Amino acid sequence: IRIAWSKGAKVEIFSNTHRAWYAGEVVDILKDEEGEWLNVLWHRENNEPMSKQVQRFSADVRPCQDKKEKEKEKEKEEKEKENMEKSKFNTKALEEEIKQRRQGFKRRAPPFARTCKGVLWQYPATQSFRRRAKKLENVEEMEEEVEYNSTKKKKRLKIHTYVYEETESGVEKWKIDQVCEWLKNMGSAYEKYVPKFRSVRGSHLKQMNEDDFKSMGLPKLHAVKLSLEITKLLDKSITKDVNVDVLRWSCVDVLKWAQKHPLLSPYASKFESHGIDGILLFELNVEDLFVIGVRPSHHEQILDVIQQFSKELFPDLVALQPFLDANRKQLIEDTKKKFIEDSTYNIKECTLDKKEIEIRDNANTNTDNDVNRSKRRRQSMQIPDVPMDIQVIKDMADLLVTIAKELNVEKIQNQANLIQKKANSLVATKWPQEYANGEEQAIKSLPSSRESSQSPGKSSQLEEDGKSVTGVPLSSLEQKSKPFLNQSEETKKDAGNIEN
Repeated sequence: IRIAWSKGAKVEIFSNTHRAWYAGEVVDILKDEEGEWLNVLWHRENNEPMSKQVQRFSADVRPCQDKKEKEKEKEKEEKEKENMEKSKFNTKALEEEIKQRRQGFKRRAPPFARTCKGVLWQYPATQSFRRRAKKLENVEEMEEEVEYNSTKKKKRLKIHTYVYEETESGVEKWKIDQVCEWLKNMGSAYEKYVPKFRSVRGSHLKQMNEDDFKSMGLPKLHAVKLSLEITKLLDKSITKDVNVDVLRWSCVDVLKWAQKHPLLSPYASKFESHGIDGILLFELNVEDLFVIGVRPSHHEQILDVIQQFSKELFPDLVALQPFLDANRKQLIEDTKKKFIEDSTYNIKECTLDKKEIEIRDNANTNTDNDVNRSKRRRQSMQIPDVPMDIQVIKDMADLLVTIAKELNVEKIQNQANLIQKKANSLVATKWPQEYANGEEQAIKSLPSSRESSQSPGKSSQLEEDGKSVTGVPLSSLEQKSKPFLNQSEETKKDAGNIEN
């Protein structure tokens, strides 16, 4: 509608920012190449003055409407809203009907759809599948039921959440998801191990110990923590006897305690990140502190602080300390005797803990062969190591000496002496005379073979019969020794030159 506007005319203007019509007044009319422009002034609901320039024939300006026309527009808007709500209600009702029909339509899915999860959604759910779904909803989903008691006028909240059964039978019934949730509840330091427990059920978790957790890739500290938690679940009487709040400390409580000590304060955050709580605090040792990131110079001081703290908390254990020290002294004496017998006694071995000594013993028994024995003997006598080829020559010479003493054969004895001289000459070119002196002392310290060997009369009888004491026929020994006997003169000359 083309209206000739004039100054002071009352109009309604549409605000694009607020998306609403406001009553205003034409303040001025401007002319331009594009046409006439109306400068309209209006006030918002908070009496804030606003202005806008609009062309004369734009749709943003209209004459003031009467009250009846405004009421009609409001009625139209309300009817449109009601129609929109009805259409929404109809769509919801249709969706509910479709669900009911699908549930009523019982058709068994083909066998491949039962196994393939990706195809199962295309077919209607069977009765057994619905029963399982209801059980899962009761366990996994949190259902909040609010019951109002009219007599007491109090609100009671019944929150049905999943609670772990901490009995022995409950741990056995745990599934993989429940084991993973148990790990997550242990703290942020243990959440990273959840993928490693994807194949562990409750029956397997119950039988696991510290070594099993280490084989899965967990550090020793966390393996100890998990093994202690499993023992807690299986037997609650462990923590009932000890009524100490410190054992129930969380990682945050240990962090606060560490921040109070000037020596522990720089490592407080590391204690929290590694998941050290009240129980693990008293299980710490040097290896654990090294893993956490404590400097080696602070290891003893930190362990002393923890030991003093434990004595304050557990005075009963202080009474047992003399008994434990006596056992430790007896253990040190036993280790002394053991290492003296092996001729490898060292003062450092007596300061080892019981566990470290057991590990050392197991390592020695597993790899206790002739090579390790010879190494130990050489270390005790301070003899340097020799290359394998020279060592073989020396062992051959020793063997021939023993055979010659048993059989009283001069040829073999001469050959053994030549081989010994050859080996000593090779050693003298590369090593000083310390090796030869050490070897002579070792040979003197050994028991004489004549005392343990048979009498010469018996050996001569065996020689006449053609049988050897060591089980090797004499004919084969003589054949092997012939080439050495032919070269005896040359070897003697070489040995004489080396001695000169």
